[in-house]
Amino acid sequence: MPNENSFLDPSRSGSAPQAAGQRAGGGRYTLLKLLGQGGMGVVWLAQDERLQQPAALKFLPPEIRADAVALDDLRRETKKSLKLTHSNILRIYDLFEAESA
Repeated sequence: MPNENSFLDPSRSGSAPQAAGQRAGGGRYTLLKLLGQGGMGVVWLAQDERLQQPAALKFLPPEIRADAVALDDLRRETKKSLKLTHSNILRIYDLFEAESA
């Protein structure tokens, strides 16, 4: 089972990655397989090239990326979740915010 990561990466085009093989997170991750999508974003299985291990990356939709309150909530949730460890809790390792174009 891959390590799960929360990942925020607004692309310059304003959309989530479209194809396996694309790089994300400043080139750190290589996208391998689309795992799912819904109202809260798109999730990809990726390879963390720095740590040489699988990771699940979540890309948020444009309406959430543009919502300052939602982003503040996400930052707080990520910070709190870093302290939690339990087999029934999804582990978040990082929050990445790309520079806007």
